[in-house]
Amino acid sequence: MTVTYTAGEQSVTIEYVDDQADEAVVGSNRVQTGATNGTTNWDSSTIPTGYVLSPTQAASGTYKFTADDNQVVQIHLTHHVTDSTTTSTQEINYVILDKDGNVSIDQSKAPANNLQTLTWKVVTDDVTGTSYATALPTGYPAVTSPTVNGYTPSQSSVPYSYPTPVATADIENTNITVNYTPQGNTVNVTYVDDVTGATVKTDTIDGVTDETGTYTADLSGINSGYRLAQGQSSTVDYIITAPSVAGRALFARSAEPVNDSDNIVIHLTHHLTNSTTTSDQAINYVILDKDGNVSSDQSKAPATDTETLTWKVVTDDVTGESYATAEASGYPAVTSPTLDGYTPSKDEVAYSYPTPTATDNVKNTDVTVNYTPDAETATVTYVDDVTGETVKTDTINGVTDESGTYTADLSVINSGYRLAEGESATQDYTITTDGSDNLTVHLTHHLTNSTTTSTQTVHYVILNGDGSAADSQTKAPADNSQTLTWKVVTDDVTGTSYATAEAAGYAAVTSPEIDGYTPDQATIAATYPAPSATADVKNTEQTVKYAPDASTTTVTYIDDAAGNVVKTDTIDGVTDETGTYAVDLSDVNAGYRLASSQSKDVNYTVAPDNSGNITVHLTHSIVDGTATTTRTITYVITDGDSAKTPKTVTQTMNWKTVTDEVTGTSYATAQNSYAAVESPVIAGYTADKLSVAQLSEGNVPTSELADTNVNDTVTYTADEQTVTISYVDTQTGKTVKTATVTGKTDSALTIPDLPGYTVDRTGLPTSFVAGLTQVNVPVTAIASNEPSGNNGGTTNNSTTGNNTGSQTSTSKSASANSLTAKGNGTANVKASPKTNTTADQNKLPQTSDDKDQAAAVTILGLMTGMFGLIGLKRRKRDED
Repeated sequence: MTVTYTAGEQSVTIEYVDDQADEAVVGSNRVQTGATNGTTNWDSSTIPTGYVLSPTQAASGTYKFTADDNQVVQIHLTHHVTDSTTTSTQEINYVILDKDGNVSIDQSKAPANNLQTLTWKVVTDDVTGTSYATALPTGYPAVTSPTVNGYTPSQSSVPYSYPTPVATADIENTNITVNYTPQGNTVNVTYVDDVTGATVKTDTIDGVTDETGTYTADLSGINSGYRLAQGQSSTVDYIITAPSVAGRALFARSAEPVNDSDNIVIHLTHHLTNSTTTSDQAINYVILDKDGNVSSDQSKAPATDTETLTWKVVTDDVTGESYATAEASGYPAVTSPTLDGYTPSKDEVAYSYPTPTATDNVKNTDVTVNYTPDAETATVTYVDDVTGETVKTDTINGVTDESGTYTADLSVINSGYRLAEGESATQDYTITTDGSDNLTVHLTHHLTNSTTTSTQTVHYVILNGDGSAADSQTKAPADNSQTLTWKVVTDDVTGTSYATAEAAGYAAVTSPEIDGYTPDQATIAATYPAPSATADVKNTEQTVKYAPDASTTTVTYIDDAAGNVVKTDTIDGVTDETGTYAVDLSDVNAGYRLASSQSKDVNYTVAPDNSGNITVHLTHSIVDGTATTTRTITYVITDGDSAKTPKTVTQTMNWKTVTDEVTGTSYATAQNSYAAVESPVIAGYTADKLSVAQLSEGNVPTSELADTNVNDTVTYTADEQTVTISYVDTQTGKTVKTATVTGKTDSALTIPDLPGYTVDRTGLPTSFVAGLTQVNVPVTAIASNEPSGNNGGTTNNSTTGNNTGSQTSTSKSASANSLTAKGNGTANVKASPKTNTTADQNKLPQTSDDKDQAAAVTILGLMTGMFGLIGLKRRKRDED
């Protein structure tokens, strides 16, 4: 009959397990079917979203069906992690407070808010959605509170802060307020006597920085003769400023700062009372006789000439002093009257102007002019009033008091002469008793009037730094040209022509200001040309040269990452000087690089202000690198066969490193994990760990990578083994005796001797092995005339159960005594036909007494013949 076995239908479940959640099953399972001992191909095509295969997990494979229930193929997964970044800000608000501690309406002095941005590195678990953020090492840098003159900040600086890592959702922007409190200040009010420069009185105004108000001048308590100076208002608006800034009173004599003071000056002057007084100068004319005495006949004497002079009197109401100043006319010159035949003692009483004096010193004065009679003829003199020269003379002979008319005769003189203005063509005369009543005919030159012009041109020239004229004159002011008109008078007598400039002359010309340049002449002075010959009237030119001022261009190297100044440099030159600045990084941290848009050569033009300054933008060099760490798993067998020790397992973890070459900061990010490793199975040994668990790392400083190298040890201990020894009679095939021995795996296994029998140890196991639970030992009964022994060898048996005895066995036929290890853990040995034994053997442990042994021998003898043929047939079959 034939029994046919058909392979049963089997199924296997393909499931995904999350290694990071203690191998919890995730996603949807698949069931694949097949027959027992058949195969099916599986793959990982339906990995749940957010997962990736664990590092040691194959993506596909082949499964062989067994007859077991619950057949499962597990695909090990780990969570996919997404890296990203986010930012947060810290804004520092600067607030000006008023004197009451409230926020001031005027925030014009408040420094601009400082906004700092911090970048966070974000790591998101795509399975759990959990997201954590770690701030970059820069953190929020410390910020020094800006100085506001006259104010005290609530904190001198906002310190550096570095937020701790947090859940990304918990990142918040922060605001910090620095309040500026105004400092106490005093405004000094000084009343100044502008006449003497003396301080008349002082006052004070107490307040705080930037407090405003109006001060009213108070003249009470001082001399009543004082008045506010011209232009001085009775009220002065003020703003109390910090000590280092000049006061900003609306009434100020200068726009420049004055000794770091916000003081107010009230300018005073003296009140003056104006009045007048007079004085007289009397000119008395006296006729003298021939002896020089006063004549008794004064009929011809001119009347007394009295000149009255008015004085302006000014009385200082502060000092009470009074001064008198004569009017500009003074005492005019008075020509002594002409008396025919008489000569005055002075032709003229000269003009006089009394000096200013105390009013009490103003007095009347008297002057006397004496006349002496002359005896001479009358001479007519033609006088050129222009030159004072006598053109011609004529004579009138006569006596004192002789009268007549003289007619001027111009016929024989230069035709350009004319009678002077007011000069009559005829003159009446009376010859005095001394005959010397001369006449003068005044002549003048006839003048022809005309005009001419001249110009004055001022040129402006821009110079280079070496003093030469600049090629570009675009900044030079336009030329300034003035035209002056001259009045020309031509003398028809001499032919001489003279020109006189109009009263204005050439006006003063202020040199225009050019930022960054200094003119060699701040002003071309006003000029009034002296009258000159018309031929000498010329155009004039003047040149104002502008030299460029020395100036410095500042070069600032800025760390764009940290916002701080790395270094500064200067370029010395003069206004509008140009050049190219070569960026120099030789003396800064070698990790700095030019920012992406920063050129290594920067063109510049030196400017008088900060507009020409250069900023060089720097950034940090970031170096990407890699690193590896290892986990070494070492297997150790402590009390067994070390040759069975599994090979050491070395796992590698790859890291990505990022290093800031300026700060030296370096971080490493693990790119994989150490996969879990099952401890190899060694038959007969027990490992102290079934597996070495999966190990994952996050981000660590690169300097700490060495700490992530791991050494794990798995220790194997030999199992306790128990073997049952069955002594099988080679003649009968029956078990004669059984014994139990124990020992550790791979320790020595000794087969004890069996008294009355020869033990054949050929091919028997010599050590404990896993799965070996029974050994069948062939024995042969010893004939009564033969000594007991073991295959002709000598055996020293131990009677203890732990098999600590020793044995010596000699195999006559290795082929006939081969060991067969059964699947049931039993070792059988085929018996050889003959066994030679030597020496007596000890008794088998735990056997019966001698009586039992004798009975056994008897039975064995009876059965020898019966089994002889069976033995022969078995041997023959074995040999066949």
